[in-house]
Amino acid sequence: TRTVVRAVVPPSTSVIHAGQDLFAWIHRHHLNITGPTAEDHLTDADGLRTTILEIPVCQNADANG
Repeated sequence: TRTVVRAVVPPSTSVIHAGQDLFAWIHRHHLNITGPTAEDHLTDADGLRTTILEIPVCQNADANG
């Protein structure tokens, strides 16, 4: 079993900013990154492009609560 966190980044949002927010969220939730970040791009019929960021994680053993 693999645990990941994902962010769906709409075309109107900066991928860099979304990635920074995702890493901050991981830190706040006391998670450890266990592998490389995957970035996928999806395009709909109208040509709008959405980015999916996916990061494998595990619970930090040192986290309190």
